[in-house]
Amino acid sequence: MFVADEVKHLEIIENYFKSLGFSMEYNVTKWHFENPDEPDPAERVQIPDEAVYILTKGGESAVFTPEEFEELQDRARETIEGIFYKKVVQKNK
Repeated sequence: MFVADEVKHLEIIENYFKSLGFSMEYNVTKWHFENPDEPDPAERVQIPDEAVYILTKGGESAVFTPEEFEELQDRARETIEGIFYKKVVQKNK
């Protein structure tokens, strides 16, 4: 996935969670420089290695690894699609 596509996807997911009353944060927990020997600091490229997603609602927070966050999205998608297709089957009876 291109970086722009990934950013757009995260914006969509964040807006969806906001519509459910959650706030979402993405925190990089470990990173490195792609070219650490570059003498000009402005030319060094910072690359994230590890990150977490933090969902907060009602004063409570939960931290998700990228794998856990992807599973959360997959399960939400499966639930929505399951309900949708159940309605389609009922309509076509």
